[in-house]
Amino acid sequence: MRHPLSTLAIGLVGSVFFGGIAVISNTIGRNETTNVWTTSLFLFFFVWSSALVAEYLVARHRLTPEGLYYVPLLNRCGYVRWSNLTSVDYAPVMKWFRLRTADGRTIRLSVMLMGLPEFARHVLAYVPAERMDPGTIALLRQTAAGYPPSVWN
Repeated sequence: MRHPLSTLAIGLVGSVFFGGIAVISNTIGRNETTNVWTTSLFLFFFVWSSALVAEYLVARHRLTPEGLYYVPLLNRCGYVRWSNLTSVDYAPVMKWFRLRTADGRTIRLSVMLMGLPEFARHVLAYVPAERMDPGTIALLRQTAAGYPPSVWN
């Protein structure tokens, strides 16, 4: 499972745009409206866009019948067996699936990831239903059928 190419494109465009504005507003475009707050705002969006690029380049997830290998952006990479999951749920506000493990780890998988239907099929097949709420099970079934949750709703 990986992020779509659009994640990289949005991140690159945002990084170039906001990084360029920050530089220009403090050099050739400097005027009386230039201050630390405007520069900080441009730099915030530059960092946020750069994080999208980094997420696209670094984050990886690989499904197996036994579990999930994952490489997140900031934490250590790891492996979780399906049998070691204590709960699987969906966070509609953040648009990700949360996998909680017996040892206290939480793995978050964005609905933007390509390969989400295969993930849903694996969870439905290998994680006991009592570890998921009915709403999450219904959403996983819908995702497994090729209709993942919308990013925009």
